[in-house]
Amino acid sequence: MKWFAAEMHCHTVHSDGNFTPAQLAASAREFGLDAFCLTDHNTVSGREEIQAEAAKNGLCVLPGTEWTTYFGHMLVQGCVSCLDWEAVSKDTLEEFIPLIQRAGGVVGPAHPFRPGNPFGTGCHWEYRIRNWDCFDFYEVLSGENPARRYYNQRALAHWTSLLDQGCKIAPTSGIDWHRPLLEGAVYASTWLGVSGELTPEAMREALKRGCTAVSTGPLPLVSAFENGEEHYPGETVPPGPAEIRLAADLDRRGEIWRKWQIIPREWRIAGPGGEILYRLPFREGRPQTALLPSMPLWCRAELFGDVQGEEALIALTSPFYRGTSKA
Repeated sequence: MKWFAAEMHCHTVHSDGNFTPAQLAASAREFGLDAFCLTDHNTVSGREEIQAEAAKNGLCVLPGTEWTTYFGHMLVQGCVSCLDWEAVSKDTLEEFIPLIQRAGGVVGPAHPFRPGNPFGTGCHWEYRIRNWDCFDFYEVLSGENPARRYYNQRALAHWTSLLDQGCKIAPTSGIDWHRPLLEGAVYASTWLGVSGELTPEAMREALKRGCTAVSTGPLPLVSAFENGEEHYPGETVPPGPAEIRLAADLDRRGEIWRKWQIIPREWRIAGPGGEILYRLPFREGRPQTALLPSMPLWCRAELFGDVQGEEALIALTSPFYRGTSKA
C-alpha cells in the first residue's frame, strides 16, 4: 500500500477563495502535498484550469464541488455533473446521493458542527439523515489547530457513534483552504491509501474503500494481521484474535509538522464507544504490536502527543471492521 498526502477541501476565486488556481496548486506543492481536491462552492468552473496548474506542479487533483445550502455543506469529490443542490431540502438530501455516486462521485459532510446562523449560514449540518451509511467519508477535522476546536470534538464523537451503529465511513480532514495558511497554526492532512499509482481515480477509490488516515503530524502506518493475512484501514477483519501493527513514517512531510512542535507520545487502539482497548508508548524507528483477544465491531489506531506544548490527538486511521469468518 502506498500512502499519499492530500487536502480534501479547497477553494479558489471561482467561488469565495483568495487563491487563483495557479496560487492554490503552488501552495499545495509548498505544503508538501501529493494531491488535493478542488471544492469550490456550487460550481465546477475552475476544473480545467486547476487540472492544468496541478500538472505543472507535479500534483494530482480530484475536481469536485462543495454543495452549499442553508442546511449544511457537503463535499462531492470526483463528480462534476450533479449540481442540483438548489433542489435539496432538509429532508431530501439522501435522494440525491445515489445519483452522485452513480455519476462517479463520493460524498461526505463538511465541518458538520461548525457554528451556523447567524455567524456562517449553512455551515452547521441541519440535514435530517436516516441512513448515514450512504456517505463515503466524514470530515472529522476542519480548519486550523483542529484538535483545539470544539466543533471537531463533536464531529469525532458523532462519527464514532455512527461507527457504533454499523456504518462504514472513512475519516477525512479539511483545511477549508481559502487563503494562505496562518503563520504558526497547525493543520491536518488526509492520507489516502492507494495500491498503485496516484491518479484522480485512485484518490476516489481510496475514499470509496475507506482507506484513509488523518494526521497533523507523521503518517501512521497501521495494519491488522489475522492468520498471517494483512488488512489495511477500511477493511474487514474476521472475528477472533487480531494483531494490530503500529508504525509511523517520520520523514515524509517531517519538515512541515516538526515546525509545529509536534512530538508523538502514545499509540491508542479505540473501539466501540471510543473506549480505549490498548495503549502503547510511541517508539521511534520500529513497528509495535497491539494484541486484541477478539476483533470488536470496529477499531481504529490513534496517535497522541504534544502539539505546541499541549497534549492532543495527532493522528487517527480509518477503522478496521469486524467481518465474517472465512468458510
